[in-house]
Amino acid sequence: MSDPVTIPDPADEPVFSLVISTIGPAEDLARCLTSIMAQTVEAFEVIVVDQNADDHVRVITAPFLADGRVRLIHSEIGLSKGRNAGLAVARGTLVGFPDDDCYYPPTLLREILDRFAGHPDATGICVRCIDDRGHDSAGRSDRRGGLIDKGNVWRRAVSVGMFLKADATRGAGGFDERIGLGSNTPYLSGEETDLLLTLVARGHRIYYDPLLHVFHPPEPVVITPRLIGRSYAYGMGKGLLLRRHDYGNHHVALHVAKPVLGALLALLRGDLSLARLRFRRAKGRYDGWKSYLPDAVDRR
Repeated sequence: MSDPVTIPDPADEPVFSLVISTIGPAEDLARCLTSIMAQTVEAFEVIVVDQNADDHVRVITAPFLADGRVRLIHSEIGLSKGRNAGLAVARGTLVGFPDDDCYYPPTLLREILDRFAGHPDATGICVRCIDDRGHDSAGRSDRRGGLIDKGNVWRRAVSVGMFLKADATRGAGGFDERIGLGSNTPYLSGEETDLLLTLVARGHRIYYDPLLHVFHPPEPVVITPRLIGRSYAYGMGKGLLLRRHDYGNHHVALHVAKPVLGALLALLRGDLSLARLRFRRAKGRYDGWKSYLPDAVDRR
């Protein structure tokens, strides 16, 4: 399904196109860009997609724009819209989607190329997402490597750790703009999983390597009403994917039951906020599974 990745002259076409969609303060964007510019592979471009009404992102990126490998474009609001806007102008063979608050180890892009060389059939390589203490920062990740499939995708893929063939990503339709943060729908997560499941269903081979990682701040530990509401919306996104990608009823039951059991354990410990969050996550998954986006149940 895939051609081997070759390294062109950096002065010609980049190997990597790294798309950063950003809205809000972007306080860590400079650190993110600095980590990318420090990579041991030079054949990359960075496309910063600004979705703000003011020009503070231009101010942040100004020191990097002179390098020539960093571009600033604009798009409508929505994480998936921003990533698709960057994907549309990306020149690289491979595309990645770092958040504006993540950062790369200096050898990451070189190691990604090594993994593609070791798997010439690969359409994508996915890596872990950890905090600066080495702990998982986006849910529990699988410690075993291998191919990604419908059963393990939830533990083996997060958007900031995906590196995909750009042509295949475009061929799959990119990110569904009705899913993800800023989508103005009830489904605030799952756009990257949706894309990967679509690729896998089309016969593409995507590998996961837990020995490689992207740094990202950990998830919030203080449970607020806003976080509980977001947990429900994230659950809606996952439930939608369970329906869209033909997961059987027993898989749906397991995905709904898991946070319910977690909520019951939290109740036994007297942690009412955590229990409420987990119950809302479970309800979101069930409600998302029951619902579906018109004309978008099957993207395969």
